[in-house]
Amino acid sequence: MVLPSVIIIGGVCGSGKSTIGKELAERIGYAFLDADDLHTDEAKAKMGRAESLSDAERMPWLARISEILNANTDEKFVVACSALKRKYRSALLNGKRSERDKAIVMLVVPEEILRQRTAQRRGHFANTNLIPSQLDDLELPSQNEQEESRVVIVDGTQKVDEIVEESIRKTEN
Repeated sequence: MVLPSVIIIGGVCGSGKSTIGKELAERIGYAFLDADDLHTDEAKAKMGRAESLSDAERMPWLARISEILNANTDEKFVVACSALKRKYRSALLNGKRSERDKAIVMLVVPEEILRQRTAQRRGHFANTNLIPSQLDDLELPSQNEQEESRVVIVDGTQKVDEIVEESIRKTEN
């Protein structure tokens, strides 16, 4: 099994990015990076008020993620990051590592389940009020993007171990 050195777990809030990312990283022996930790306090406060970040507000955050990945090219990472739009995914796929050495797994979950999950978690800035704007921003990868950029779609309603297995299977070289 040959996996890319960077696997990004994307999706809207409540899709399971952090849960799946941590489990996948542990399973394959990669470092785990939760991109939520790289948001500014201002961005977290804005999202906590259910206000979507603009593209201009997201780009410095994406740059911080890329900086970490580019500064540590010898290290392998699983990154939990929303990656909602194609241009965000493109920004994450650029850098010192080849595009073929990165993959993005987009977790897809129905809105009702997203609401249940976010209502249950405590202490996170993204709450159920942010879901509609994130779903509005979400651009699921086209067939072309999936084939050319190693972006795959996985059903995020499965059991954690099933999602991890499918993510591994779909991102193997």
